[in-house]
Amino acid sequence: MSATERTRAMVTRQQIRSRFHEIDHRSQPGVYPGFGPRKLFELEMEALTTATDCPVLWAAASGANMSVDRAAFLDNGGFNPELDNNEHRELALRLCQRGMSMVGSKARSYHMTHRSGWRDPLTDKHWEDIFFAAHPTAEVALLPVLWASLADGSDLPEAARIHSLPELAAAAQRCKAFQGRAAVREAHLRWAKTRTVE
Repeated sequence: MSATERTRAMVTRQQIRSRFHEIDHRSQPGVYPGFGPRKLFELEMEALTTATDCPVLWAAASGANMSVDRAAFLDNGGFNPELDNNEHRELALRLCQRGMSMVGSKARSYHMTHRSGWRDPLTDKHWEDIFFAAHPTAEVALLPVLWASLADGSDLPEAARIHSLPELAAAAQRCKAFQGRAAVREAHLRWAKTRTVE
């Protein structure tokens, strides 16, 4: 970050105490800048408010603004220490499996952007092996398809794109008989070839 950018991004105690509206004015929803993360934020929030019975709402867990009861966090082992990406979604999945549920909130958190991009789960793939080993389900196998559907320049065919969490749940339901990430994704792509996209 250049000195000019650092100065522009600076937040002082004085601003927080007496001119918080200046910070709030600069803020925007989402986790990191860019089209993909913004679109992901929007579809997560849409699912949390309109698809409250969606079985994959755990995928809407936000690393930037997620609250959980301390006892539940500790009783369920907290974050998986082997994950450095999607640890919040993996925790949310475990909590949902134990009867908790995801709900939307109007709570805000403010984060200073500290990097030029986001930790892209499509290129930083170490998390996939760990997450899928713990949860070998079609939903987890298809998460990268959801994210690729939002990415600029993705070569994913339109018929194979997943545009919402309810669509992720439906795709996982169709592919649940297949074992392994590659088999699930191949089954999804084969199904997509039978579709006609308008």
